[in-house]
Order: sequence, then C-alpha cells, then structure tokens
Amino acid sequence: MISALVMLIVGDDEDPALVQRTAAEQRFQVFPESDSLQALQAIEHQRPRLVVLNEAFAKTARGALLIQRVQTNSALAHCQIRTLHHAIDYVRLVDQADQAEQTAVGLPLPTDYLGTRTAPRIKMPPGVTARLDGNEAKLIDLSARGARVMLSAAIRPFQRVRFTAADEHEQFRCSGAVAWVVFEPARGSAAPHYLAGLEFYEPDTALLERFCNRYRGS
Repeated sequence: MISALVMLIVGDDEDPALVQRTAAEQRFQVFPESDSLQALQAIEHQRPRLVVLNEAFAKTARGALLIQRVQTNSALAHCQIRTLHHAIDYVRLVDQADQAEQTAVGLPLPTDYLGTRTAPRIKMPPGVTARLDGNEAKLIDLSARGARVMLSAAIRPFQRVRFTAADEHEQFRCSGAVAWVVFEPARGSAAPHYLAGLEFYEPDTALLERFCNRYRGS
C-alpha cells in the first residue's frame, strides 16, 4: 500500500522548533541527515509518496546512497525525490500551495545526477598505506570528499570509521562514514575482501589537497 506520508530529511542546522513541530504532525515524518540509515529503512517500509532532502545532503555519499536505494527499489517506483536548500521549508511552501501543486514544491534531481562523483578521484600508488579503524586497507583512490578502499575486515554501510592514509611525507587522518560496500568472494589467487566507499567528515582540506596533489596525474 502506498502511503500519503511525506518524509523530510533535514540538516542539523535547520530551525529546531519548526522541526519539532513538523515531526508532531501526522502528515510528515522527519529525520536528521545524521540518521539517514534509519530514514532509508523507514522509506523502504512505509513507502511515502514524496521524500524531500536538503540540497547539500543530496550531494554527499550518504545522500547518494539513499537516493540510489530509492530509485532502484521497484516497490518505490511511485516515490518522488525533491530537494530544497532547507528541507524543512517544504512545510511552509506546501501550506501556501494549492493541493494540485503540492507535489511540485522543491526541485527534482537533475537528469545527470551523480551524487558525489563530481569530485575528481586521484589514484593512489602502492607506496601509500591506509588503515580503517586500525585495520590495514589498500587505498585505491582519494578525493576531496572521500576515498575508495579494499580490506579483508568486515564493514557495513553507514558505519562510522576512523581513516588514516600515510606516505613518506606525512599522514592524513579523518573521521568518516561508509557510503557503500561490495563484498568480493575469493577468485583465483585473490582472497575474499570488501570494497568500500568512504565519505569524510570535516577533513583538514589543506592537508588533504596537498596529499592528493602529490599523486595527481601520476
């Protein structure tokens, strides 16, 4: 059964009083973007007609994963995804719109939406080492927003992690979250392993850019 519910995924900087009032209304369900895994589970279970996201969240790895899961779930084919600068503004805008116009509030995703893939990825050479929560990992590539790694230790989507990359010059450390995971079974001489995409939280941008620039074009 398709729900008439509208789900809002709001940023931590949005008006807390308005968020609280909206969450109390039956026609809306509100999640902070930090609870995007819980929001995704609710979307898959309740099948809302509309999901409204912060524009900034839609450009993150977690936002891209949520959007991809919704768009590829046949049970959610009816569900529209729209974005606003502040998702909570949907409440004010929809109350001002006619009933027929309510689904048009907010912006649709662009047809060429690529999530975080607009950030150039810099391939890392074998001499660059990496660790994830202390576990050794192979660093495949690095960008201004995250990294791709290969490791033998089990890992799951949305898991919070501590990431470290190091070369002969310096060390880069940052907290982050796992945006996606693919398990690769044993194949030939290759042992089973996990491929994972990471999203960084508030990295040292100067250090990260310096680290990436050393291997740009190599």
